[in-house]
Parts: sequence; structure tokens; C-alpha cells
Amino acid sequence: MSKKYDRAVRRAHVDRLKKARASYYGYNRVGWGDPTEVNQTMDERQLGRVVHTPKCCSCYMCGNPRKWGTGDFKNGQDVKERSADEAYHAIECADLEPESDE
Repeated sequence: MSKKYDRAVRRAHVDRLKKARASYYGYNRVGWGDPTEVNQTMDERQLGRVVHTPKCCSCYMCGNPRKWGTGDFKNGQDVKERSADEAYHAIECADLEPESDE
């Protein structure tokens, strides 16, 4: 694969993403944004930023749920990790219990 082909593919992907993400954040939608302008469009700078970083912020509603511990994630763990932790701790606790001589 030549260097020229790689650049062409990369530019094609950026163009594709620009078309797909032009309506992010309420732009190009009827009834959104400024009521005086029905069909607002992003300028090139905003569109470039949205192509490279599609999420507008990293709050607990928009960001990574593992970081914030929301939804199915508790303390940054998914269900499989939690069940594995519980099984591990159950085994550890069983090993630490004193044996009865009865």
C-alpha cells in the first residue's frame, strides 16, 4: 500500500464523517437552535472538531460510564468483572474461615 493511497483513504473517511456528523448538536435540524434561522450549519472549525471529538463533553451523562460508575457499571466495573470479583472474594473468605473439629 503506498503512502498516497493511505492519505486518500484517510481524507475520504474524514469527508464521510463530516457528512454524517453535520447534524450533531442540533445543527441542520428543523426546530432546533436559533428559531430565526431554521437551517443552521456548522462552520468548518466546528465541523472539524466534531469529526475528531464527537462527544461535546465528558460529564457523567455523555462520557465513559466506566469512569463515572453509571448504568450497568458500579465502581468502574462491568457485570462480568463484578461477578468475577465476587467469586474471587468468596473463595478467599472460604479459605480464611477456621475449620471446625466436629
